[in-house]
Amino acid sequence: MLYCPSADANRAPLRFFCAAGATFLRKQGCSLIERSAGILLPLSSLPSPHGIGTMGKAAYDFADFLAAAGQKYWQLLPLGPTGCGDSPYQSFSSLAGNPYFIDLDLLVEDGLLTREEVNGRDWGADPRRVDYGRLYENRFSLLETAKARGFARDREAVAAFEAENAHWLPDYALFMALKRHFHMKPWSEWDEDIRLRKSAGVLARYRELLREDAELFTYIQFLFFRQWAALRNYVHARGIRIIGSSNESIDMAEDRERFDTLMGQLGIARPKGCLVESVEEAMAKTEELEYPLIVRPSYVLGGRAMQIVYDQAELRQYLKEAVVASHEHPVLIDQYMVGREVEVDAISDGNDVCIPGIMEQIERSGVHSGDSIAVYPPQHLSQEIIETLTDYTREIAKAMNVKGLVNIQFIVVKDKVYVIEVNPRASRTVPFMSKITGINMVEYATRIALGESLKDTGLPLGLVPDKGYVAIKAPVFSFSKLGLVEIKLGPEMKSTGEVMGIGHTYQEALYKAVVAAHLTVPAG
Repeated sequence: MLYCPSADANRAPLRFFCAAGATFLRKQGCSLIERSAGILLPLSSLPSPHGIGTMGKAAYDFADFLAAAGQKYWQLLPLGPTGCGDSPYQSFSSLAGNPYFIDLDLLVEDGLLTREEVNGRDWGADPRRVDYGRLYENRFSLLETAKARGFARDREAVAAFEAENAHWLPDYALFMALKRHFHMKPWSEWDEDIRLRKSAGVLARYRELLREDAELFTYIQFLFFRQWAALRNYVHARGIRIIGSSNESIDMAEDRERFDTLMGQLGIARPKGCLVESVEEAMAKTEELEYPLIVRPSYVLGGRAMQIVYDQAELRQYLKEAVVASHEHPVLIDQYMVGREVEVDAISDGNDVCIPGIMEQIERSGVHSGDSIAVYPPQHLSQEIIETLTDYTREIAKAMNVKGLVNIQFIVVKDKVYVIEVNPRASRTVPFMSKITGINMVEYATRIALGESLKDTGLPLGLVPDKGYVAIKAPVFSFSKLGLVEIKLGPEMKSTGEVMGIGHTYQEALYKAVVAAHLTVPAG
């Protein structure tokens, strides 16, 4: 398929089946977009005699198979360590690698293990299933043996690896060492001294006490990323691209300290807030904030367990009953701001963005965007504010190196724009924006994830001009079927669907959306 700059305004594709014609059009400045395909296969699904698929021979063989079959892409993520319930989607870290994917045969070749040590373990009788209990016992004892043999030999390389990953690796290694010390119990069941950091220097004492265990988890990550780098380079050399979400971008958005640092570097304001790991820490840090506050767990979707609290008593009750704050699951606290919430869905290639449109919410701030009525284009924002929103979206997406879809939520307070949160992923409003603007956001984001740039796609850069009509997204609720559910709207999403109303005016579009959603507005 070819896209030509001289094509019509919509850049309609011109199909040519003649090599000579394709050559001619290339000379005219057209870009060739080749049809390609790929496979979704997690590493864990590869064949292995050692309990689970790894980054070993089977992975290299599969890369050869993909190349021979003419495939161009391999989706093999997630690669993070499995957490509670052995789920990769509840990981102890968004940046660490899964120790189970370290190939034992490669460790044998590296002199870190012997063949007898590897083959002498019981890996289970059913090769179709992963026995995580057996896997944990066998893998970590073998990795301890590998560390005993290789840590001194690789000391300089490990030190360089640790320095390169200093923003997360030491904390991760200590956390995993603490988990092991307390028999893998959740943070809430650790000794009170370390759990609540009650005594001065408690972290330093545990770092020294668990130094060897922390070194083990550091070395495990060193082994993982050494094997991962080798496999990734081999796959790319075979002409295959690995696709998937960037852990770095996700962690940048969800790690409060890193996100605040990034916003400070960009000069973008955000509501005052903090990240806490205990009730005591929350009480201390929120003394500088004004109530009410919005509190939520980190790394959640749909506003799960989010709440507005109005005083210290409610905050303490939330932290004890709704969620348990911990190093493993920190809680985010933001100062509640009264203003107009605005939402932007954009397509980014890491350098620039295409923003199909901007939506403003009708409800008060603090209502989850999934439960709000959203209006396109904004009816109450000045041109200066719209330009600021566009600039901030571009700067944030570029700084986070987002390649694909990004959702950013802002709040405008007294003509000043604050960023509430950034989600480097698709949001529920992507279908809405795609329909009303005619820009298939998923298609273009996928093409960018597979290597194209915004310029290649022919999409306009920056904010796309309005379509000349008004579109409104209204939520649909199921309260009539769920009699015991609290109907008051807040930061936790409660809607079960949505409808769209389109009209020549704001009033017409709103009327259609309200009627379609079966929302009853009392008279008077």
